[in-house]
Amino acid sequence: MTAGINWLRRIHWSLIYRGRPTTVVERVLWRSRKLERIGPINLPLAVTGESEPVRFTLYYFGSYESGADYFVATPGELDRLENPLVRISSSCIWAFALGSVRCDCRWEFEESKRLAAQEPGGNAVLIYAASQNGKGVPGGLRGHALVYALGQACSDDLVYAAYRNNGFKIDYRSYDDVAEILRYLRIESLRLLTNNPDRVRSLRRLGFAVTPVSLEKPYEVWDAEELGVKKTRLGHSLKLHGFDPEDIRRYGLDPLKVFGPDGGKSEDHLDE
Repeated sequence: MTAGINWLRRIHWSLIYRGRPTTVVERVLWRSRKLERIGPINLPLAVTGESEPVRFTLYYFGSYESGADYFVATPGELDRLENPLVRISSSCIWAFALGSVRCDCRWEFEESKRLAAQEPGGNAVLIYAASQNGKGVPGGLRGHALVYALGQACSDDLVYAAYRNNGFKIDYRSYDDVAEILRYLRIESLRLLTNNPDRVRSLRRLGFAVTPVSLEKPYEVWDAEELGVKKTRLGHSLKLHGFDPEDIRRYGLDPLKVFGPDGGKSEDHLDE
């Protein structure tokens, strides 16, 4: 069945190349049984702390099996990566397009760009999962909006309870596509920018040697929900200097309900 899906999607995606100069398409298009790659695309990116844009090289990757879209960006050369610094970022319309401060998605992405730009020889890769909204919730952007609306209607936090109390899994994301991209890049070991131990375990199960590297936003009162719940309910490796559970009241949420009488140090996230 998978082979059939791959073949049909490959045929469907091929329609865009019809009528294009064949010799030029061949220079920018690469295909395997599972992936389609388009690039390189040279793009200067604004980077925090840099007075001038930093030149990154981007590639589009599409998965024939899942149909998902990815962008891979590096300030260096893809064929010269050795135990690179890697960040995997999901799409977040609230943060990237609207500037929401309710999550740390934008800060994590901007900080990852900054750290990548500082890597000697550009030994870093940013993988942007454009098709993953709301931790891969079904329905994409529509599903992500539903989680937010249901959560607010029930006075639930939007990181944990809005998913669990409304019949969603806490996290739907699969790293199979990412693994295929990493294998294409001949990456066997990597330094992964993440505070999420589940992400580290997932990539290790897929055969990669992973060294986690902390990526923690300095705490502000608006982070009480996102970072507080990630630490207390989801087991993320965060220090949260200055965190006060009472700060979550600015979202109309009860800290006792969100974090629990034990400070929210529950282990039930391990079942997700």
